[in-house]
Amino acid sequence: MLSSRLNNITPSYTIGISSKVRDLKASGKNIIDLSIGEPDLTVPNAAIQHGINSLNENLTNYDLVPGLKILRNELSKKLNLENDCDYAPEEIVNSSGAKNAITNALLAILNNG
Repeated sequence: MLSSRLNNITPSYTIGISSKVRDLKASGKNIIDLSIGEPDLTVPNAAIQHGINSLNENLTNYDLVPGLKILRNELSKKLNLENDCDYAPEEIVNSSGAKNAITNALLAILNNG
């Protein structure tokens, strides 16, 4: 019974398109990739160092659902200083990407059916 339900799971269309774009680019095609939405920025050295420190300190377990408290505190400060937006850390949720954020928002506001 489980295997029949697993057959109903379809692969991610976004990942499929991204893979196709990568193959076309590798074959020399000039493609503008509008699929996954990967960031086109360089990760700041401070963020890289924080990641390394977290691994060295074995901070690798799941955390609170809305995300790391320390990160939400820093985001609150950033939003206030740079964007003139006053949000408390308790009003901020970190997600692992747009699909996750949109899904969580829809689950929070929509009713069955």
